[in-house]
Parts: sequence; C-alpha cells; structure tokens
Amino acid sequence: MLGLGGACESSANPRARLASAFTTVVNSFVNHIMMPIVALIFPRSHTIEEVFWVVRKGHSYYNGTTGYNTLQQATDDGAVAIAYG
Repeated sequence: MLGLGGACESSANPRARLASAFTTVVNSFVNHIMMPIVALIFPRSHTIEEVFWVVRKGHSYYNGTTGYNTLQQATDDGAVAIAYG
C-alpha cells in the first residue's frame, strides 16, 4: 500500500510518522501563535530566547542591583542558571 510520497507504509512505523507529524504541528502552533501572544502579555527588554532564571548566584554576583544581564555573564561567574527561552 502506498502512502505519502509514494513510500511503502510497511517500511515505516505509522506511529512514528504520526508522532512526528503531531510534533511538527505542536511546534508550529507554539512558535507562531502562542509565543507572540506571550511576548505581548509579558513584554521584556530582550527576546524570549534570552530568558533565564538564576538558581544560585555566582562568586561575584554581577551588577548587584539588577542581577545578570545575560546567561553568558551568569555562567562565566559560576552561577547555576536555568535557560527557558
């Protein structure tokens, strides 16, 4: 039986193809619909890719009033940080 693109379906796992298609749809939904809405609701001075949370401060806490400006500054100082952007 021929499936998408003329490939034989017996050679590919249909569950894997379904999972791959679902992952593609979810990623597209999150990146193109959800993230712009989140960016409008929670405006930041930098892009969402640069968002991180400092779990433990480093040896010389950078800029003591506002914290680290970038993830690179935090990791260079030895801080434990979680990047979620």
